[in-house]
Amino acid sequence: MQDGAIVATPATSTSRSTRRRWRELATGGVRRFRTSVDEYTLADGRRIYVLGEGRLVNLGAAEGHPPP
Repeated sequence: MQDGAIVATPATSTSRSTRRRWRELATGGVRRFRTSVDEYTLADGRRIYVLGEGRLVNLGAAEGHPPP
């Protein structure tokens, strides 16, 4: 992935094993960038932004009005 890539899951939720793998790859650390956005820094310095902890984005990162 390119530096600064934004990852969101639009359909079914991401498995815990996928989130675990992201943490393993983030040898430079993981930090809460802002509400519902985590920044993973890879060994080569690239950063990946994961929305809603990799869960269904409209539920895991929603800040607006709920669906009717």
